[in-house]
Amino acid sequence: GSILTGDILAGSIDLLAGANITTDDLSTEIIGQFADGVTVFLFPGASITLEAGGDIGTGDINWIDGVYAEAGGSISTGTIDAVDFVEAHGIGGVTTGDINAGDYILLTADNGAISVASATTPGSFQASAGDSLTVGAINASDINASAGGLATVNGAWSAGNVQLVADDIDIAPNGSVRAGDISLVSVNDV
Repeated sequence: GSILTGDILAGSIDLLAGANITTDDLSTEIIGQFADGVTVFLFPGASITLEAGGDIGTGDINWIDGVYAEAGGSISTGTIDAVDFVEAHGIGGVTTGDINAGDYILLTADNGAISVASATTPGSFQASAGDSLTVGAINASDINASAGGLATVNGAWSAGNVQLVADDIDIAPNGSVRAGDISLVSVNDV
């Protein structure tokens, strides 16, 4: 079945559905009765875990540690703000607002596109799209991204190392890449 909710505020949120998950805003914080911590997570270290056989759609996500989302379809979220990590794996695609993660960001879309408004993390930003990849500004220690179609740098990418492999690469007029080492590889056959 599916899960459909409004806003949720809790010590931890684990949603598991055979079909779709659709929510408004999701937030976790230390709640009085859970002040000693919450230790039962579907995905270790994630206070918000969303797993669906179909699509996942949420409003903004704010949490006290990590977030993990896995969908047999697509994932669409608002802004994501995490103290720890962000992982989103959508077979059909991943679309998010701004992402701010304290540790790392890992996004995959086996058969679809990835679109991210912007991303900030002191760790690594990794994204692998089966189709197109469009990301605004990224500030990370390392950026490693790939796309089976067009990759669009739609903001300032800044990192120690940047590696981008795609069929075609478009650095938009408002885009730039600044790094110690830059590797941009277009693998499209002419």
